[in-house]
Amino acid sequence: MLPINVIRNKYKKVADFVYELCRISGIMIYSSRFSRKDYTQIQHIFLLVYKQFHKFTYEDLFTDLQSNKELKAHLGLNRLPHYTTLIKFAKRLPLQTLQKLLAAFKELIPEPKKVAIDATGITLDNASLHYCKRIGKPAKRRPFMKVTFAFDIDTYIILLCRQRKKTRHD
Repeated sequence: MLPINVIRNKYKKVADFVYELCRISGIMIYSSRFSRKDYTQIQHIFLLVYKQFHKFTYEDLFTDLQSNKELKAHLGLNRLPHYTTLIKFAKRLPLQTLQKLLAAFKELIPEPKKVAIDATGITLDNASLHYCKRIGKPAKRRPFMKVTFAFDIDTYIILLCRQRKKTRHD
């Protein structure tokens, strides 16, 4: 069993990193001046990072948080939100905010030495062109999305992510 001060330091490092990330990116503490102000956006973002880091589901995350008094105290959570609160926060988080966080993350990491770019196309329709031809259904131009990534080869950190819904050259 790890001593409590080691556990606190581990949570403090992650929480301080998330706070610094939000500060650099200019994320507001609350999403709106009319919000209920029960939980800050920084607390929500930390919980999402913590969830990804431990590879938890939303239910597993809150089961872990219920037994972790040190983390709740460090985050300033008197009571835990319902797990659907975090799901709704993740769904309504705008793409511009995620891009700001990614840009702020790039400021906190060292300059990459080797960078690679990769892109992939994703169809937004379930029916394949082959299936449409086989059943005699007219094959229309289908909705399409292209995702382009730039990442550091040495650390596998994503440096840039762009999504486009129209067909364009990179």
